[in-house]
Amino acid sequence: MVKFGRHLQFFLECEDESESSYIVPYNKLRDEIFANQHKTFVDPSYSFEYEWRSALEHASKDYQESMSSCMHSLFEAIANIPNARGASFEAALKIYTSTVGAKACRELLIFLKNIQSAASLNSEGLRKLVKKYDKQQESSLNTLSTTLLPELYMTNFFTGSKALNEAIETLRDQLDDLDEDYEDDYEAYSDVENYREEKKQSEDYEEIMIGRRANEMLWFRDTVRQIPQEDIKHAVAHRGFHNPTGRSDLRPLENSLAAFEAAWSNGMQICECDVSLTKDEKLVMCHDSNFARLSLDPSSDTSNTKVSDLTFKELIALTLKNGVRAPLLSDVLNSASMIGPDKKLIVEIKPGNNQAAMALARLLTKHPEYCNHIDSIMSFDLWSMHSLKQVLKQNLAHLQSTSPVGLSSSVDSQMFKSASPAKDSILDPASPITLPKILLLTVADPPKDNFELWVDCSDYSPVDGWVNTDESTLDGVYVKFESEMLEADGRAELQALCAKYTVGIWGVVNKDPDDYETMRFLVNECGVSYFNTDMPHDFLT
Repeated sequence: MVKFGRHLQFFLECEDESESSYIVPYNKLRDEIFANQHKTFVDPSYSFEYEWRSALEHASKDYQESMSSCMHSLFEAIANIPNARGASFEAALKIYTSTVGAKACRELLIFLKNIQSAASLNSEGLRKLVKKYDKQQESSLNTLSTTLLPELYMTNFFTGSKALNEAIETLRDQLDDLDEDYEDDYEAYSDVENYREEKKQSEDYEEIMIGRRANEMLWFRDTVRQIPQEDIKHAVAHRGFHNPTGRSDLRPLENSLAAFEAAWSNGMQICECDVSLTKDEKLVMCHDSNFARLSLDPSSDTSNTKVSDLTFKELIALTLKNGVRAPLLSDVLNSASMIGPDKKLIVEIKPGNNQAAMALARLLTKHPEYCNHIDSIMSFDLWSMHSLKQVLKQNLAHLQSTSPVGLSSSVDSQMFKSASPAKDSILDPASPITLPKILLLTVADPPKDNFELWVDCSDYSPVDGWVNTDESTLDGVYVKFESEMLEADGRAELQALCAKYTVGIWGVVNKDPDDYETMRFLVNECGVSYFNTDMPHDFLT
């Protein structure tokens, strides 16, 4: 696990000294804490409180000077604009972007981001130093959290972080609206100097975008690392690490290989995904019936053709946002196996698509090692899930046998031609295989579609009849979040459900809570196993 000190050191090594802000000397102060505790620090005049407050003062002064410079420059630039008189900070930013042009806006964005990075690092560094100091004290009477942390939380760089973040997002939105085209074509310019200047602007913009994506990934990694391991195993990255609003400039595209790899490599253990079956029976990652929403050219014929009517060859010729293509499920599973043994998927199969369910069963029968990286399979389609449960149990019950295993008579055996384990399977015959759990998706409101099973936390008794049949028993349910789950009666009902089955919680973006506090309550108080999250920036707050 990369410590904060190492992260800070990396940041400082990459920082441009000519534009650097004051950064709390975290590593130095941390080392002095331990040295003083172990009597290897011999300066009798040393005082942690003094050193800490000195760093706090420097950080606060630097923030004040930087923001003052920013504000004066901003309002001086729009001084002659009538609407700027008495304007709020957000309004002033919008006037500024429409007045000075894209280049100046990007320079302001970089400046504000530098302030933001320094403020964030200083806040976290000072907090961690107090925590480390207190842990070294033998008596609680010597701890300083109650004295120093209030001072930290009242500083300008801590209290101003929200407004600063909002300003940065406003600038980003305004820059997106400018929608400038940068031509890398010498003939389009009247002279060489103009050409070079515009080309430089294009390169600067690219650097900004790369920096934004890097900062987003660092934020994600730091956020995940702050979540205890006993809790992170319950957090499910919805469609991987992506932006649920559809923007793909900061985060990878939903259901893309990059989205899953980003989630797993930064500490998440489970990702939720959606699969569809192509015309030539390839399982690809796709949530909608087509790729019009995600395509770089949403008006093209291919974008508006159902995935089930396209071959995989036709599909990979379709460029999606960020220049990616829809990955095969097997591609994602191979990545999971390379990243780590605890990296898994929860696979959703769209209702009415039993062919996709059977294709998945064939894939797992041919490559049983993939079972180790599929935690669960779920669908709104009750019948499809019971069929899949039977087939997987029949075909993977005796993995050490080299002969094909017989099929349940209740399932169409024609779907399982060539379903015996492949000769090139990487599975060690002695390795244990855990079959994926099979879960049923439900809704909590009156169903809009006839395939949806409706149940709410006032009475979960219908679940028993859905999950248990004479032929098979499902492992559990994925239920829709309801605010009543956080109240006494709903909590009791959910606890009873979790005592019998594996239970996951899904929600609607920007409608249902998506935060660590809610997840921890549902997991620890109710017994929930999975909590879908889009990892918003306020997940921990």
